[in-house]
Amino acid sequence: RSENGKIGEEYIYQLLLEKLTDENELYHTSLDYPQSPYDMEYIINGEKKYIEVKSTSGTKPIFNMSSGELKFMEKYKDSYTLYLVTEVKEAFPKYKAYTYDDIMKMRKEYPSVRFYA
Repeated sequence: RSENGKIGEEYIYQLLLEKLTDENELYHTSLDYPQSPYDMEYIINGEKKYIEVKSTSGTKPIFNMSSGELKFMEKYKDSYTLYLVTEVKEAFPKYKAYTYDDIMKMRKEYPSVRFYA
């Protein structure tokens, strides 16, 4: 994981710890399973919730998702939240939570270009 990613995940983990009770069992999944398609999970009212964190040191609300992350989000769309942390290296980072519907409204795909030398 990149430095920005680690900082952003820790920031959101601490934020969620403050909001949730011990009964919610917040688990930082990606620490034990770095290839997981999500970063954290917790249970609220008997339902598992999945959290993905994207981070940037910049201010633009732009992020990329892998095909695995996208498939996971689509499968668990009602239980999924993505947190985008901007200015992650500043004293007071900013963050915004996005639902599946939010993400689908802003989705833009760009074809990749492959070059052979």
